Amino acid sequence: MSELQTRPLRSFLEEGDGRRPDVVAPLVPHGLLFIVVAPGNGKTLLAGELAFTKASGISRLGFEASAGRVLFVSADMGADTTRDYLQMLSQGRDGSLDNLIVATPHGLLLDEDDGADALIDAVKREQPELLVLDYFGNFLSSDGNTNRELKPILDVLAEIRDVMGVPIIVVDQTRKEPTASRRSFAAAPAVDDLIGGRPKGAIADTVIFMKKDAGSGVFTIKCAKARGSGFADINLVFDEDNGWSRQESGGYRSTPGEDAVLACIRAASNLRPRTKQEILAHTRLSKRTIESALNVLRYHSLVVEGPRIGRAKTFKCASVQEGATQG
Repeated sequence: MSELQTRPLRSFLEEGDGRRPDVVAPLVPHGLLFIVVAPGNGKTLLAGELAFTKASGISRLGFEASAGRVLFVSADMGADTTRDYLQMLSQGRDGSLDNLIVATPHGLLLDEDDGADALIDAVKREQPELLVLDYFGNFLSSDGNTNRELKPILDVLAEIRDVMGVPIIVVDQTRKEPTASRRSFAAAPAVDDLIGGRPKGAIADTVIFMKKDAGSGVFTIKCAKARGSGFADINLVFDEDNGWSRQESGGYRSTPGEDAVLACIRAASNLRPRTKQEILAHTRLSKRTIESALNVLRYHSLVVEGPRIGRAKTFKCASVQEGATQG
């Protein structure tokens, strides 16, 4: 950077219209997402499921994504094992066969110039709408996790995200043996529980943790950091025949903003669902608060998308039949 660019706030605000919709709602926003999982707890399977959801536009877990090109770089396993994993997840999603671009490199080190250039060239060539890197430690030449040691690889991720505009999922893992000083998983783990958490957490837009309960076999996903709306805890189960499936999460308590948005939608006829602009005008909440509330309400199946009005999305109450009037 040879010159520090400056501009008035008026010009800065006119450069964009705010946060873009999630790539795979609600887990993957635009930006940099770290998926943090203990060894052997399904990190590649979860990353693969998100990649297939984006590549095909079809989710088995109720997530939302528009079909688009995905670059999946697997350095954690050999080509044969990676093929087995992806074959298992691809069932019923033929649209991903051309949209999901796979690389299985050996020795791709992103904190060295050759490796960084190779990845950036691949992103330029393939033009993905989502990049998945599995997993972080295999792209790093050193064993250290200090700011100085991680800066080269984090700079590469920042360039792909900020300059090239490509959202990134980075699969990472926790230490194999938790120390006594670390908080329990039930206490909503902080970013510090991630190896090298301080520098990684500083650049990440979102950090999610997943852990498997040995007794029930249920995987629980928690959001440890979110610059966007975040999401409620998600419980998943996995088997080789059916892949991932989702369990209902209990204990949902709505926020005042979510209550206001839901009341606004319920007050409209289902034949004339609300647009975001109408919700904004009626509730006088911020655009970000409304988008966050809509994500949560859709996640809990309280609100669904209605027909578009021009280019604008609409939202209606999920529990009211078409043609009924909501009170």
